[in-house]
Amino acid sequence: MIVDTHVHPLSDDPARYPELPPPGPDWYRGLRLTADECLEQMATAGVDQTVLVSAYSVYAYDNSYAADAAAQHPDRFVGVCRIDSLAPDAPEVLSSWVERRGMRGVRLGTADARGYPACERARQLGIPVSIQVAAEELSQVGALAEHFPDVNIILDHLAHPRTDDGPPYEAAREFFALRDLSNLHFKFSSMNLREASAGKSTPRAFVEALVERFGPGRLLWGSDFPHTRGSASAPYKDLVDLARDTLAFLPVGDREQMLAGTARKLYPALVRSQE
Repeated sequence: MIVDTHVHPLSDDPARYPELPPPGPDWYRGLRLTADECLEQMATAGVDQTVLVSAYSVYAYDNSYAADAAAQHPDRFVGVCRIDSLAPDAPEVLSSWVERRGMRGVRLGTADARGYPACERARQLGIPVSIQVAAEELSQVGALAEHFPDVNIILDHLAHPRTDDGPPYEAAREFFALRDLSNLHFKFSSMNLREASAGKSTPRAFVEALVERFGPGRLLWGSDFPHTRGSASAPYKDLVDLARDTLAFLPVGDREQMLAGTARKLYPALVRSQE
């Protein structure tokens, strides 16, 4: 089984789901990825289930399309909403997306302590919290994980640690120092595997370091599709193959854990939907 924990669904109905992008990269121009198209790509690539992460670059804090797409196929998808954790009403907004719209996780763009009320609400709701930050903010991520030891925290894209120095990855020392925070999980994406090809590093060497220091039970994979794409002929399958091929050296149990088991632990709705 393969679970892709990082796909951005993009509606083909802008009237119903208008683009509300904040200033920033417009990577989504000309791209669409409806729920049905996502299922087609998954079938081609051999992916069983997917976590649909609402695209902040496209919809800002309106998670409607990811919520609706996930609801169409609850046995194949779960949805993750993006909220402004620093807003005064963040806890109530999060509750609405989870309790009314069925979202099963939340993604935040900061680990700042001012967002702790939103994380407390996530704890009460029993959902994981994904954090998208730069490597310079890792100390805040560590503080967040320590403050909420019973909340599963997911570090998206691993916060892009520097890897070009190669093993033993001294430049990523602060990143690997997070190993003792047992509730912190590490999502390695297609971007990370590509970044790990630079300099003295290789994707295999970096994955070896991840497994050695964190263990497969705290690692999960996400394609970042369609923000990240493969070739024109296989834009999604190439990303899945990159992950599958990079992890091929590992024991079967470790591969299965990193490509599905950890995701299904963090998002138990993926398991319940197939019972």
